[in-house]
Amino acid sequence: MVWEYEIEAIVMLTKCVEMTREKSTQYWPESLSETIIPGDRLSVTLSSSTPYAEYHVRKLLVKHVCESDKSVTVTQFHYTAWPDHGVPDNVMSVIRFIRHVRKLFPAASQDQPLLVHCSAGVGRTGTFITLDMMMQQMKAEATLSVCQCVRNLRTQRMKMVQTPIQYEFIHQALSELVVCGETEVTASSLRSFTESLTDSGPTLSQQHLKVWNI
Repeated sequence: MVWEYEIEAIVMLTKCVEMTREKSTQYWPESLSETIIPGDRLSVTLSSSTPYAEYHVRKLLVKHVCESDKSVTVTQFHYTAWPDHGVPDNVMSVIRFIRHVRKLFPAASQDQPLLVHCSAGVGRTGTFITLDMMMQQMKAEATLSVCQCVRNLRTQRMKMVQTPIQYEFIHQALSELVVCGETEVTASSLRSFTESLTDSGPTLSQQHLKVWNI
């Protein structure tokens, strides 16, 4: 799929092994500049790896064994703090993760799709896609329907957003995003940011968004 559709970004939402069970094959090398051939057609070289608190960002150089003159550079966003059938403990960590993905890949499309996977490809994957779509929609509209979004996803793949707690997590994340707004600031601008809060007092997000809790 990566080679056929020239995928440039992969979002991985599972560890390779969870609770002693294999959830995903590790399709990238452990060491920088190391190359592996996970299948029989593509070679993968690890170009860079940057660790964050809850995830890793890796650059993978993918080549076809029969087309050595052509290669695809793939950025892998690997979130490691999301339990199977459950939700992460920190809502804002997922929001930061999605923002990081969208900062580097702001406009995924049919021509350049974003590949998202977990273990079964329904629970965590559906939750991530729904939350990502809702966050994108928030920028343009004042009302969201999480229910309708999930229904639309399920017409394309069954069981997207697999558990009630995952469905609740989407509402919780969106509600916190609306109330808190943008909370990440650089160290250099921290003083001016805190002073602006003191001057204006506590406020809700500038965009008054209604999330349908259905």
